[in-house]
Amino acid sequence: SNTGLTWGATNTITLTATNGTVLYTPSASATMTVFTSIALGGTNSVTGNPSKFDAGNGVIRFYDGAALTIADGAVLTNACEVTFGPSKSGIVPPSIVTITNGGTWYAATNDVVVGAGQLSPSRKAVGNTVTLAGAHPVTGRKSKWDLGGGGLIIGWESDSTCTATQNVVTVSGGGIITNAATISLGYGQGGDFNSFFVTNGGYVHSFAADIGVMGRS
Repeated sequence: SNTGLTWGATNTITLTATNGTVLYTPSASATMTVFTSIALGGTNSVTGNPSKFDAGNGVIRFYDGAALTIADGAVLTNACEVTFGPSKSGIVPPSIVTITNGGTWYAATNDVVVGAGQLSPSRKAVGNTVTLAGAHPVTGRKSKWDLGGGGLIIGWESDSTCTATQNVVTVSGGGIITNAATISLGYGQGGDFNSFFVTNGGYVHSFAADIGVMGRS
């Protein structure tokens, strides 16, 4: 389904939510909303409530140079299905997600795919990145990506004629990935040369892991 939220796709629309702003998309069947860049950051100075984007169990797709930043205690929640790629323009600019300074992303139970190639028509997914790093400077809350029991796939393409490559997830100091059913690095014949880094005190909790399932990551 193409309903839900789509980042990128040749559009140049920016959405910024700060100081405790709350955004809500009612459901996956809602009219598609398209953004190139979304920035969530900060808490309300009076109530202490964080800026929040509730995706309403909708679908989130990142295309062609999309950017998402969740910072300074902000929260993205109730994303039912998340996919990075494939490129729709053929130019293949990567999409970039940054979760920092205590930002939190709560996903639902479906898999998250960072770098999803497409066979027909042939489209690439190259260089998409997700980076988690840094605790909140006041509360000490760590930057977190809670996968809600779903899987994380980094570089997926079922056929070697298409490409899902050089996609990277990095969990650094103050960053946490948790509640992952399985983390798969390179999945399918076209899922080559993808990377997953855990460094400088980053923390990952997963019930299982696969490396190079028919791919060469």
